[in-house]
Amino acid sequence: MASPIDIGNIKEQIRSILDGANTTTGSPIDLSLGMTSRVQNIMKVNPEKLKLDVNLYPCLTVFIADKSIELTGVAVNQASAKRKCEITFNIAGFIYSDLTSDFREDSADEECEILMENVEAVLRSYDTLNSTVTWHYPTDVTYHNFQNGEETHMRVGLMSLKASIFY
Repeated sequence: MASPIDIGNIKEQIRSILDGANTTTGSPIDLSLGMTSRVQNIMKVNPEKLKLDVNLYPCLTVFIADKSIELTGVAVNQASAKRKCEITFNIAGFIYSDLTSDFREDSADEECEILMENVEAVLRSYDTLNSTVTWHYPTDVTYHNFQNGEETHMRVGLMSLKASIFY
């Protein structure tokens, strides 16, 4: 029996939507708007499992955090009962900047904040992620310092995106 939800396709739609917006004429906005460097890569890789090379930065990656299933109605039997699925996807934005022109500010933090705000703005215009979900919305964005090597520090924005599907 095939899975009722194609998680891989949903991740691909998120990746594809963000990739399509990563141009100067991106819709609704340019994904890289306001950033010093354009986003170089948009991937579907869990960075906790596969190490990302610093040469790929700035980049985004989409991966699944969890999936919950709720019974929403009972029909004739359990097999035909309606269900609601909520999948939490993580969208991680990685920024590397070892230089700053002003000791009073951290340009890498600011770049990361801009990137994650742009991600939210782009995804807001695709409420069903190209007809793969019923709806989606970000629940939070957290910001982290990520050490990739002894002297290599990146900034990471981590967005939790909840997608709902009825089946």
